[in-house]
Amino acid sequence: MAGTTTEQAPAAGARGRAPQLLVVCTANVCRSPMARGILARRLRDADVMAKVRSSGFLGSGHAPAKEAVAALAEMGIDISPHRSRSTSRVMVQGADVVIAMERQHVRDLMGVEMSAWPRVFPLRSLVERAQQIGERHGDEELPSWIERLHHGRKAADLLVADASEDIADPIGLPLSEFRSTARELDRLLSTFVQMAFPPGAPPTVPVD
Repeated sequence: MAGTTTEQAPAAGARGRAPQLLVVCTANVCRSPMARGILARRLRDADVMAKVRSSGFLGSGHAPAKEAVAALAEMGIDISPHRSRSTSRVMVQGADVVIAMERQHVRDLMGVEMSAWPRVFPLRSLVERAQQIGERHGDEELPSWIERLHHGRKAADLLVADASEDIADPIGLPLSEFRSTARELDRLLSTFVQMAFPPGAPPTVPVD
């Protein structure tokens, strides 16, 4: 596959553009910037070129939690330059996959852009579904694989609270809890990258 990059303009290629991934949490100062940093690292390790962004719902310009910065620094990932961003309709529309930290975030995202429902998943659910259907086929485009992941989901299920899909928010807790969250995110996101971007799968997304 092509060399890795993140937070850069998608690279044009013969088959399309680089995948665009959006990670979302409440305030974009803890879980989603941690997840974005880890996802970017795992994509780079897999030699996947992609654009990875993160956002939240509580305003822009805030620095990440110092414990989040410290926990990721121990993994060799620097998220200290991050500043929070509010989720916009344009951001959601442009993402090939939107990864939420909680089911509530999926509901919030539906308020931003309802049509994105087939591409928006809580992280735990995303990984579970990927494991159920298997990794992308060698010639399968990413949108087709995401469509298979979405098959059978019902929007009405979002009305039911289900904490089993949530990544717990460590804000206000000791550094040890941020480390635990970082390990959990790394485990889940590493699995997602392995399933979504296996060797030989198309490295770009078709351009409409």
